[in-house]
Amino acid sequence: MPKAEYLSVREAAEELGVSHWVIWSACRHGSLPSIRPGTRPGSGFYRIKRSDFEAYIRASTVAPPLRAVAECSADVLLIDRFARRAR
Repeated sequence: MPKAEYLSVREAAEELGVSHWVIWSACRHGSLPSIRPGTRPGSGFYRIKRSDFEAYIRASTVAPPLRAVAECSADVLLIDRFARRAR
């Protein structure tokens, strides 16, 4: 079955494995190019061109996981936090 030229917000979210709200927000704020075929203002109905969606995925960068500078326990972190309050 050939892939559709346009995706719905839910279809795009399923492909990325994220909530549809993530995709909807990206469309609403303009970071993910999309069209609103409806004429009703505020309908929130978006269609995403597959080529734009694939370009968006390629352009999105994922930050590397944070690594600890030094090994420490949660107790040390709590003690340090409360020590700063006492000053």
